[in-house]
Parts: sequence; C-alpha cells; structure tokens
Amino acid sequence: MNSHKVLCRSLLACCLGITMLSGCEHEEQEALPDFTEYLKTEDGMAQYALDESTNLYRYRIESDDKGAEVPHAELLTENTGGIERFIPGDVPLLLTKSHALYADPGEGKSADEGATGTSDSKQETSTQSQLVQLFENVEELYIEDGAGTLGGAMVMTQDRSLYGWPVGGDLDSKSASAKPPLLLEKVERFEHPSADGTEAYYGSAALTEAGELYVWDFERSYKDADTGESVDYRVDAPTLRLGKVNRFDLQPQQIIAHTNVGEVIVNEDEFLNE
Repeated sequence: MNSHKVLCRSLLACCLGITMLSGCEHEEQEALPDFTEYLKTEDGMAQYALDESTNLYRYRIESDDKGAEVPHAELLTENTGGIERFIPGDVPLLLTKSHALYADPGEGKSADEGATGTSDSKQETSTQSQLVQLFENVEELYIEDGAGTLGGAMVMTQDRSLYGWPVGGDLDSKSASAKPPLLLEKVERFEHPSADGTEAYYGSAALTEAGELYVWDFERSYKDADTGESVDYRVDAPTLRLGKVNRFDLQPQQIIAHTNVGEVIVNEDEFLNE
C-alpha cells in the first residue's frame, strides 16, 4: 500500500511540473536573470542581454518540441560596467563603458578558431570561451554604423596608439576577432571624416608627436595618358607625406599643413599625374 501511495505522489508531481528527488524525469527550465537591457541587431532581434550587475549574456530564443518560444542565456563576462557601443555583424564588437573592447566570434567556434593566440588578445575561459578581449584601454572606436564589416575600422587607445583592420572585403572570424595591426604610435591628432560621411580629400589623416603627417583612405580613378584606360589609384595604409608639421586642416580638395616655414598643400596630384 505504501509503495502504491509513493507512486501516485510521484505521478501527480510529474503532472503538476514539480521536480522531485526521485521517481520523476521532469525538470523545470533554469530561471534566467532579471535582464535590464537588451542589445539588438538591426532587425530588432535581441542578441545580448545585461543584468543589473552589468554581467553580459549571449541571448537567444528557440522553439521547443511543441513550438513554444523559450529564451536562453549564456554568461559571457561579468561586471562590464555597461555597454557603450554594440556593433552587430558576423563577428560582433562590444565596447564597454569601462573602455574594454570585445569581439564575439559566435557560438560553435572554438578558442583556436576565435583568436590568433597573440599575447595582446585575452581569451575568456570556461563558459566564456567564445568572447575575446581585444583592448582594455579604448579611447575611441571608429567604424560606421551598419557597415557590416570590420574592414577599415580603427581603434584609438588611451596611450594614443592607432590600430586598424585591413581595408576592403569581409574578414574571416579568426582575423576579425584578433587584435588588429598597429598603424601609428604617439598620435597627436587624428581625423577620420569617412566614419561620419563628412566630405574630405582623405578619409583619414594623422599627425604624430614628432610632427609627421600621415594620410590614407584615398581612392581616385584617372585615365592613363598612354593607353587611355581608366586606372584606380589607392592609398589604403598610413603613408608619410610631410614632416615638421605643427597642425593641419583637412579640406574637401586638399590638406593645408602648417609648418614653421609656412603653409604647404598636401594632395595626391603628383602621383595622379605621373
């Protein structure tokens, strides 16, 4: 009789959705944290979530066997201080309010696929194995909203070092989730008007503490004098154009560089007219 009562209680508990120590295979879904903020893609889908302690979770909604929508969350990193900027894409970027920049190669990627193994990129461990910390001292992230690729994106660190991903084309997850190459150090002033669509002769120009003026992000087509064919001329990487510069003005048709001996016009006419 007693065994019969235990069996009945066990069956009743299963029907009511109550988890018992034995005699019932039903398990309730683990409760999710109380999220205070969701980071959404351009189509409005929540991809990440933050709780009240600013812990960051990867967030998704899946359908169960009965077609009901069930939310899932995976802890990525703790105490972010909040997210300053979220850049969706194949490899999303997350800039925290504490100046750390993370890349997320996504689910299903191993640590080897998501990072290059350089000492500069910190790979989160255990359940956070897919999140890669690229920088911990970001001053500014230069990337167009909705660009869809990291190609040409740049990062200025608080020690005035400028890093950038290569221009052109989509990057694979391994390249996009690794610390980008160093472009320039000891940058006194940096102008990147192409990030906000402002018209300028060069898309990027930088002046170092040593007075060296570098320019890049330039593209023009011209007709070859001998063949008559159209030729593309590009300056994709920082290129030194002038030294002993005190300051510069980036204009739609040129740069005016101010030196101790006067103003100097900087443009690409010399190379386009060769």
